[in-house]
Amino acid sequence: MAVPTKTVKTEAEVVFEDYLTQRGLRFEYEALPGNRKPDYLIHAPSGDCVVEMKQIEEPKSRTPGGFNPDRFVRAKIDDARKQFREY
Repeated sequence: MAVPTKTVKTEAEVVFEDYLTQRGLRFEYEALPGNRKPDYLIHAPSGDCVVEMKQIEEPKSRTPGGFNPDRFVRAKIDDARKQFREY
């Protein structure tokens, strides 16, 4: 029998949970069924909302002459989008 592993939450997830708790919103962590579970199911007064959190870090390398974070952030968004395909 497989033993479930405890997920270590990122700083972004901890801050997000604090935000939801301060606003009195109920939420569940990785509550949806499926292979690629989005991080949160939020139970808001207007209806449920599904959220995938991504920790944004400083890039390991920057190109000389300036830095445009668009490509780096877009890659995180595209990665998160894959979590929702089965829903």
